[in-house]
Amino acid sequence: MQKIWIFQLDQNIRPIKAEELTAYIQDGLETWKTHGKAVTNRCACLHGRFIVIEALSDTSGCSVDWLNQQVENACKQVRVLLEDAGRVCIRTDQGLVSLPFNDLIQKVEAGILSLDTIIFDNTVVHGNSIARWEKPIAESWLANRISILN
Repeated sequence: MQKIWIFQLDQNIRPIKAEELTAYIQDGLETWKTHGKAVTNRCACLHGRFIVIEALSDTSGCSVDWLNQQVENACKQVRVLLEDAGRVCIRTDQGLVSLPFNDLIQKVEAGILSLDTIIFDNTVVHGNSIARWEKPIAESWLANRISILN
């Protein structure tokens, strides 16, 4: 079964740094195995902010732990940091902006941000759901936490 992991960086990186990071990750992914079988995969750095890794074959818990460690190691090698899990990234007129999800909720409820603001939903993991990675806040996992929608 196809699975997708999205790792958000704590800042936008330049294309040359994205290429360097992707190369380190891809080198590690050449040895990615689950129960002794190679995991067919692909990797990309999108928008200079997200590492997207797709497993095209089965994975297991141990192999996912290994994947997380490989990504962390690659980030250390090129001196970039992964974003805190409590933050989300949105698309604004000024570009991509990261903020704590509680701040995002407050800004939507105060009318500072629209429910149509695009959020990057890093929780997508199965099938071709990467097609719905960018979506309006109103259609995201945060929607049920926004009081004006409930």
